[in-house]
Amino acid sequence: MNKNTNWLGLTVMAVGGAFMMESAAQAIPTLQLDVGDGWYNKADQTIYSSGPSFTLYALLNKPKEAEDALKRTYYISAAVESKDGAVPDIAKNLGSFSVNGEKIDVTSDMTFGTPPLTELPDVQGKTLSPHGIFPTFYYEFDFKFSSLKQTTPYDAQNNPGGFSTTGKGMYYAAFSIDTSSLAAGYSIHFDLYDETVKEISERIKTGKKYTTVTHDQVSIDEFAPNSHDAQSGHRVPDGGASLSLLGFALAGIAGLRRTLGAKV
Repeated sequence: MNKNTNWLGLTVMAVGGAFMMESAAQAIPTLQLDVGDGWYNKADQTIYSSGPSFTLYALLNKPKEAEDALKRTYYISAAVESKDGAVPDIAKNLGSFSVNGEKIDVTSDMTFGTPPLTELPDVQGKTLSPHGIFPTFYYEFDFKFSSLKQTTPYDAQNNPGGFSTTGKGMYYAAFSIDTSSLAAGYSIHFDLYDETVKEISERIKTGKKYTTVTHDQVSIDEFAPNSHDAQSGHRVPDGGASLSLLGFALAGIAGLRRTLGAKV
């Protein structure tokens, strides 16, 4: 009786474990962005870089429909954001940044307007772009994922900077970003979406079909959720301030001990 119970228990655990693994795999968004050595800011639900130069990763998690997904064209928009949230001054020199070594001048090489993703309203209860104030300068580039570039599937929100050069199951494209020449007080926000979002956005801008977007016209699988966007920046991650305060406190205690020791 005990043996049967044990076997039943092990079977239930095995099935339950498999279900949990499957659920975890399904929880990973189809499209997401990540930053090498990045950190997640809970305040605006964005993955930030730890410095001005970093690797931006575009991730595709669609193993069951890989053949079709790899044929599609994907886009990344790089939008300028000011620290105070104001619309950038088009007459001001805002510097430049680079993508894979290609210099992008903010005023002459970028478009002033609204990035494609911001043209879409809420889709399936997801607000697409709460980041920053538009219009702004933005630069858009396209790419395709390769079956030769794969990594172990992971959720960038829960494990920012968790990209690995080993493993299979998730496709990736890597881009070298340098924002060190960007004007002070400005950063670059990155959005990822596929050709369907791009097409619908263009139709909206030209006043053609889809002036009102419905769930049937665009799916949340066709763009990276807000919580999986990326941005350049030098902000201290949550807990950084606490660590600094702890350091000051320890230094103060050490100084007090030295003072008291001298009086004894």
